[in-house]
Amino acid sequence: EEAFDHFEALAEQYSDHIDVQYYLGVSAVIMAQKASIFSKLGYAKDFLKAMEKTIELNPDHLDALNTLIGFHLGAPSIAGGDTDKALTYAKHIQTLDEEQGFSQVAKVYWQTEQNELAEKALAEGLTKFPQSYSLYFTRANAQIKEQAWQAAIADLSFAIKYANNDEEKSRALYQLGKASAES
Repeated sequence: EEAFDHFEALAEQYSDHIDVQYYLGVSAVIMAQKASIFSKLGYAKDFLKAMEKTIELNPDHLDALNTLIGFHLGAPSIAGGDTDKALTYAKHIQTLDEEQGFSQVAKVYWQTEQNELAEKALAEGLTKFPQSYSLYFTRANAQIKEQAWQAAIADLSFAIKYANNDEEKSRALYQLGKASAES
């Protein structure tokens, strides 16, 4: 709440500062997750306003685009969630960072129950980026939801192999342990 109040005050002074807008949006979405039912919609509105301003100031702001995708996939439409916008942002990411874009496009398709399109996006991505942690990890998570344990375990093994840092490796190892236990 303190961070939200701080960035809200900064936004009044520096309305065209990208980082101020971005962090105002991040703090607003965190507040929306923690707030009472009566305040959630207000914080969601603040989030969208700040993130849209961030994108207006810098249309290629990857963190803002990724955050907007997550919001639009997770929020109900009454709070501003919109899967069509999520897909638009994911396709824009694909023009900036093709590998990450394939992963985001697939996530949107899975969330909207367009599994064939999701699988197609990942297959195309893995053809272009055969050593992609994010693509294997994304596909593994979808397989876990479908309880396709052996396929998930195989993809998580590749995600571990191609992890770019310890955080990615830890995330994949955790999911591997979880998938192994569930299977």
